[in-house]
Amino acid sequence: MLEAWQWQAILFYGALIILIYVNRSKLQFQGIIGVYRTKVGLKLMDSWGKRYREFVRLYGLVGVGVGFVGMAVVIYQVLFSLYFMVKEKWVLDGSPVVLPGLPLAGLGVVFPLFTGLIALFIIIAIHEFSHGVVARSHNIKVKSSGLAILGPFPGAFVEPDEKQLKKASDVVQYSVYAAGPWANFVLTGVVVLLMMFVLSPSLDVMSEQKGLMIQPYVGYPAHDANISSMSIVEAVNGVEVYTFEDIAQEMQGVLPGDAVTLQVDGAVYEVETTANPNNSSKAFLGIAPITKMQNQFGVFLNNQPFGMWAGAGLPVYMVVSWLYKLFLWVAFLSAVVGIINLLPFFITDGARMLQLAFQKIYADEEKAKRYFARVNVFFLWTILLSILIPLYFKIVEVVGVL
Repeated sequence: MLEAWQWQAILFYGALIILIYVNRSKLQFQGIIGVYRTKVGLKLMDSWGKRYREFVRLYGLVGVGVGFVGMAVVIYQVLFSLYFMVKEKWVLDGSPVVLPGLPLAGLGVVFPLFTGLIALFIIIAIHEFSHGVVARSHNIKVKSSGLAILGPFPGAFVEPDEKQLKKASDVVQYSVYAAGPWANFVLTGVVVLLMMFVLSPSLDVMSEQKGLMIQPYVGYPAHDANISSMSIVEAVNGVEVYTFEDIAQEMQGVLPGDAVTLQVDGAVYEVETTANPNNSSKAFLGIAPITKMQNQFGVFLNNQPFGMWAGAGLPVYMVVSWLYKLFLWVAFLSAVVGIINLLPFFITDGARMLQLAFQKIYADEEKAKRYFARVNVFFLWTILLSILIPLYFKIVEVVGVL
């Protein structure tokens, strides 16, 4: 029997395929990418680029520094993650890429379909608008905006006049390329501040905490009992818990090998404890608390409306909770989109920045192209291996070899 998120994913991607087929005559294909060109937002880009010219140019200049530093960090992190996957035999548990309606690998949460699509629209619109407004601040024409589709991946674009852009100075070109990822990081920061100082305090006023959000350690009893990340532990041996200290209190007197009853997200689990790695005489479940500051995902799950908010005020509470959920995904996905766009990989903003850098470093144009192509192929294999290696270990785990 398919779960709700699976039905949603099937319906959504089925509708997407039908929509693309019906509008196929309006799509223009550049390789495997389908684009639908419009003029939406061009007047606003032009207005902001001229009205706030000095500020926008400064914004773009800061973005260049952030872009190159971010690119170095992203490259290191990708290579380190690949090493970690091989060393720790990390298995694929969920989707390795962010797709609406699918569970995310390593997080134990499903990317919500409709809320996720709204979040993606906000993120992509701001990303592309930033490219356009920085281009217009330097008097570079923006020819069109529009929607793009690459398989199951929805996207958007702005199309600056490439001839004018290539004639501009190096700093201007870098500014235009870096403007998108820089906008993503700024958006993440703004949204996190709004969550911390507006939405989170509002939810605290309206709600009371129910249970404790936890993170199971891989290879220990809670994880082996299929308790997922960011689950809410509501009771231990029938006693309600609200803090990690409450759980520790109920674990007193429990010995390694004893069974403990956990109520998690409304379900009951019988978990056999193991010896604590730091003290073999004590029982160990293998869980750690997740606080609001450590992980804002699911904080709205950890509260329930009380008082007036459980009655007449419930619609307000539901709206604030939904906004909190939306902002969570905007913050998370905006950071992810910014990071991915700095990875020098063919069509990303980071790739355009690195391509320009190679052209300036190497006087021989053919050599610059050759080195740039090698970098692209290298990171293509890095991305593919980052998906295939965990998938391989998952298959091996399923067939029982490990």
